[in-house]
Amino acid sequence: MTHESAGKWHRRLTITEEADDLIEDVVETRGGPTAAMRLAAMPVGPPANGSSRLGLQLVLHPQTGDELVAGPGGAQLLIDPRVAAIVEDKTLDTAIDEDGNESLVLVGPDLPRPCR
Repeated sequence: MTHESAGKWHRRLTITEEADDLIEDVVETRGGPTAAMRLAAMPVGPPANGSSRLGLQLVLHPQTGDELVAGPGGAQLLIDPRVAAIVEDKTLDTAIDEDGNESLVLVGPDLPRPCR
């Protein structure tokens, strides 16, 4: 999947059809017409430790430097520039837990595959 960032095209994160559908559903039901889903570095613990993890959030506007990746059905995902290199060879997919709840998961050659 390619996306545009600062006028250049790059190979980046792939979004499956299932993830595309879930992104669209979340944005439409929880975010409204101007919202978007954003994959970003989220702080963990006290600010002084500087730790972070990947997380998804609904936003009304992209942040400076965000990259846009479109799914096969047109869902749009903003990528925090601090995590773009981490996710460039990954796939955003869905997984269903034992209670039947669907969630977005990041999969790749160096990550364990979640159960469906």
